[in-house]
Order: sequence, then structure tokens, then C-alpha cells
Amino acid sequence: MRYHVGAKGFARQDVRLVPKSEPHVVTLNGPLVVEGVATDRATGEPIAEFQAMPVIVFGPNFYSTRYEDTGQGADGQYELPLKGSGDPESRYRVRFEAEGYRTVVSESSYGPQDGRVTLNIALEPARPRRRCGRQVRRRRDRR
Repeated sequence: MRYHVGAKGFARQDVRLVPKSEPHVVTLNGPLVVEGVATDRATGEPIAEFQAMPVIVFGPNFYSTRYEDTGQGADGQYELPLKGSGDPESRYRVRFEAEGYRTVVSESSYGPQDGRVTLNIALEPARPRRRCGRQVRRRRDRR
């Protein structure tokens, strides 16, 4: 039989058990947590303020960013629990955003069996935005 086994503070697992005379022992892994350092690619300095958010990988080129689970990073440091899909087989990537930097999604993905992992990231400064078009002023009504 197949069972979904989990407990608060641990990663949920699917296990297949068959009848036997001795008790089954299922060891649960700790929660999946990604931690690390975010730096400026050009200077190597830590990013003062940034956001890290889990991205559920459903399949090749099929992702879903979980904005509601966004974690705040400060002074280059972050810690982000990866949760939310409800599927113990899910894989996650991490999306990073910071003012003045290009958004990046990690190349590596992580699953519930990975436990606590370290992901250090270097963010590339974004080029300043150019204004496009022209500003149009509204004419005042003439009477």
C-alpha cells in the first residue's frame, strides 16, 4: 500500500509499505530550506535588500512562482523554506529580485529529500531604463 507520511516541521514523503511481521520504520527528512548569499556580480558586495521566492517546477518550461512565500534578504543573507506545492515529488528553483538588478531564477532545482542546501547567487546590475516615446500634454479646453 502507498502512504503519505508527514509531520509538522518535516518534509512529507510517499512510501510504499507491504505487510510484514516486524514494524515499519519511516524516517522523515527535515524541511527543504535554501540559504545563502546574494552579491553584486560587478563588485562582489552583498546586496543590501532583496527578495527570494520559491518557484515550483511542474515540468520542463512549466513553472509557478509562489509570491506569497517570498522571503526578504538583507545584507546579502537569506533563508527560504521551499513549500507549498503539496506534492512530495515537487522540485523547486529560487527566484531573486532586487531594485536595480536583473531578476534571476536559479539553474539548480531542489526536492524534499535535499533537506537544507546552500545556494549563493550573483545578481547582475540592470541597465538604466530609457524613456521611450514622447510625453503628451493635455490641451486645456478653449472657450
